[in-house]
Amino acid sequence: MKEIRREQFLTDSARALLALGGFGLLSNGIFQLAFAAQESEPILLHIFLRGGCDGLSFVAPLSGENRRIYEAERPTVRLELSGDNALLPLNDSLGFHPAAKALLGLYKAKKLSVVHGFGLTANTRSHFDAQNMMDLGFAEKKISSTGWITRFLQQKNTASALLPAIASSSLLPSSLLGFERAISVADIRRLDLGGRKNLDKEQTDTLAALYDLGNSWIHQHGREALSSLRILQSSSSKPIQNSKLAYPKSDIANRLATLSNLLKMDLGLSMATVDMGGWDTHKYQGAGKDGSFGRQVQQLSEGIDAFLQDIESTRPDISKRLTVLVYSEFGRRLRENANRGTDHGHGGICFALGAGVNGGKVAGKWPGLQPEHLYERADVAVTTDYREILSEYLGKQAKIKSTEKIFPGFKPLNELHLFS
Repeated sequence: MKEIRREQFLTDSARALLALGGFGLLSNGIFQLAFAAQESEPILLHIFLRGGCDGLSFVAPLSGENRRIYEAERPTVRLELSGDNALLPLNDSLGFHPAAKALLGLYKAKKLSVVHGFGLTANTRSHFDAQNMMDLGFAEKKISSTGWITRFLQQKNTASALLPAIASSSLLPSSLLGFERAISVADIRRLDLGGRKNLDKEQTDTLAALYDLGNSWIHQHGREALSSLRILQSSSSKPIQNSKLAYPKSDIANRLATLSNLLKMDLGLSMATVDMGGWDTHKYQGAGKDGSFGRQVQQLSEGIDAFLQDIESTRPDISKRLTVLVYSEFGRRLRENANRGTDHGHGGICFALGAGVNGGKVAGKWPGLQPEHLYERADVAVTTDYREILSEYLGKQAKIKSTEKIFPGFKPLNELHLFS
């Protein structure tokens, strides 16, 4: 038997658990080691723009009375109709932010659709309350032991999937609350434990034996952490088909690259979430590609484009099953504030991309900016409840016959025909 020095064992063990802590690997049950690939199952990537993304800067009016009002209410943060920072037309009425060139390409290729006036119908401008309601699947403040993704996964047969749900973040979002087999992984490259790909088998076996000696919370979570580590290390040792495409340098691109690798491991993923912060633009928002908002838009747009190109070029079988939904907890006020930024609003935007999306259109009802059409005469109105789009996806793509248990108390009213 190879001799293991006590100091090295303790160092490596601590490093392993610290790495797991950095990942935020959270689970409340040992994963099944047997895995049968679910090659026909749809995959949803849910990108949450946390902070309240300004839908009126991401997709702004181009013409008519809406344009006149927009220019009057936003003298310094408005997007222009000509020049280097001109809007990128989607149709005669609306245009993309100039930094969203990559998304415009997807729109023109009929791989992306836009919904304006999207969001939460509840009257709240609290980040915490709005995000929590959307993650849990409600339109009012409620206490729940499960998130909407958890309730969806409970209706699906995920027993053969090694890893049915994952969050590319430091913590699990509330949408996965109560799902015992979900984990969060901020960056799969951090599985490298001090330059070593794996702990020695003897070290992990010894750790497992130590954790089997008791049943306290530390013993339980130690066993679960080791199980998760073994699964991810085993999977990450398999060759991954990497595209020649270089991802842009940004946090969102790194998270999407991590997710791409996890998808290519064939772990049975059917739900993935990615958070992107930085959208709370109360000050110095900027009006063009070089402003703080423009930099956010560019990073998101280029990150999504690189991710979809990567998957499509290396794993077209996954690409045919992958749908992406992008949205925020609310939009921003129509009128800019005294700090050349925008405050918390109401209606926002949603992007639907990828497999099964009827792309190349602005779906839903654009509410307009006339005072009588604004919410509380200040914000873009919500004309499409966020649950309408999620319900349509779950029905059309995931073949859920009824979403009543997923979104209690909600009955879909208006089909947007976003998905085929």
